Amino acid sequence: MGIDGVQSSYRTWSAGADISVLEAMGALYDGENGTERGSAARVAKLLSVPVIVVLDVWGMTRTTGRSWTGSWRSTRMCASPDAS
Repeated sequence: MGIDGVQSSYRTWSAGADISVLEAMGALYDGENGTERGSAARVAKLLSVPVIVVLDVWGMTRTTGRSWTGSWRSTRMCASPDAS
């Protein structure tokens, strides 16, 4: 589908919507063959849309904060939307 196809599809199917729910493969940063390609983070970047993350933290305290902080900081190291 490529970048242009994803952006065109989003514009077409979200036109006039109050909210759009997107799904990508894998977890937030996990895409094709261990890359960001196809991940929810990459799709969100391509479309310039916000991401809402829901974590099941039952039984976790400080680990949750540290896991999320590490994940959040790693976004600065992710490839730009134009990179493969």
